[in-house]
Amino acid sequence: MYKITNNILDIYPNRYLMPGHSQTRSNHPHKYRQISTSHNYYKYSFFPRTITQWNRLPSNIFTHNSLDAFNNTITIQ
Repeated sequence: MYKITNNILDIYPNRYLMPGHSQTRSNHPHKYRQISTSHNYYKYSFFPRTITQWNRLPSNIFTHNSLDAFNNTITIQ
């Protein structure tokens, strides 16, 4: 998701992802709307599964400007 959000991959996020609904102190500005699913085979596919995990990340992780720094922070936590 980091690569998609930061346009490192050749995937257009606007085609697959919608920005999150609200901004609160506990949210980070890179949240996406959760995709509603009615079937488990889609619920556990890449976007629905990963959006849930991505939205749970703390906001301090997004201060890094490189993929390596982001990965190192994720690994530490």
